[in-house]
Amino acid sequence: MVPPLRPDFEVILVFLLSVLTSALYLLVAPDSLLNKPCGDCEGGYLTFVNNFLDGNGWVGVDGKFSATRPPGHSLFLIPLVWISKTYGLSTTAVFLVSNTLLNSISAVLLLLIARQYYLHWTRIVVPITWISCPFILWFLNQPYPE
Repeated sequence: MVPPLRPDFEVILVFLLSVLTSALYLLVAPDSLLNKPCGDCEGGYLTFVNNFLDGNGWVGVDGKFSATRPPGHSLFLIPLVWISKTYGLSTTAVFLVSNTLLNSISAVLLLLIARQYYLHWTRIVVPITWISCPFILWFLNQPYPE
């Protein structure tokens, strides 16, 4: 029987594997996947974020207060868009880094949950399944809350 990996090594391995998988996807994926239109960007979450950062308050496209979107995700996007505007970075690049880090942290949390149920080294399959999920990779460069 193969002994389990060291716990700290597992966490580092899963985190780095997640970052590497995201980077490989972005390098290998065709432009049709990477340049897909963002359905909720201009008319959705980013409208609130940009209006908030411009000092207009929590208003939608029409300039009136709107509560059509959950505020939590827009509040999360505010510092990301602020960083993008302040340092002249592409918002897509900032979203990409943020989503990659969040995906990696999620994979580590899944590993920690899997440790509660599996003592064997195969528990690493749980975060690897998450890391390689096409749905997760598909939205890597978009500001979606998924």
